[in-house]
Amino acid sequence: MPGTKVGERLDVDADLNNLATIRQFVRRVATAAGLDRASADDLVLAVDEAVANIITHGYGKNGSSPIEVEAVPGNGAVTVHVRDRAPQYNPLEETAAPKLESPLKRRPPGGFGVYLIRKNTDRVEYRAREGGGNELIMVKNLP
Repeated sequence: MPGTKVGERLDVDADLNNLATIRQFVRRVATAAGLDRASADDLVLAVDEAVANIITHGYGKNGSSPIEVEAVPGNGAVTVHVRDRAPQYNPLEETAAPKLESPLKRRPPGGFGVYLIRKNTDRVEYRAREGGGNELIMVKNLP
């Protein structure tokens, strides 16, 4: 199909031990597409947070559940699609930003995942997948 961008895809089980493989995959595609080190690091961190949240909250640490990560370079950006078959849930609806000015002792644990995803990408969106599951789309523009 003309104009269709071709990316690379990685399929893994939802296991925290697979995070390193996902990070290496995203970094490789991001740097090959032309992202500088800082921008690639930002994208890697955003994807890492998204996948860790899927594993711990979406699937509940069920290591036999699938996660698909697709990285697509093009149009001056790298777009990463993270797809799962967990119960549908839009993490972007969490509107409360962490209170960074509060002392560490007074902050509740967690709550930084969506903040880091938003901060480290240029655009992020959520889609419920037909037939069940979720897709988080993160875009990092080339410098």
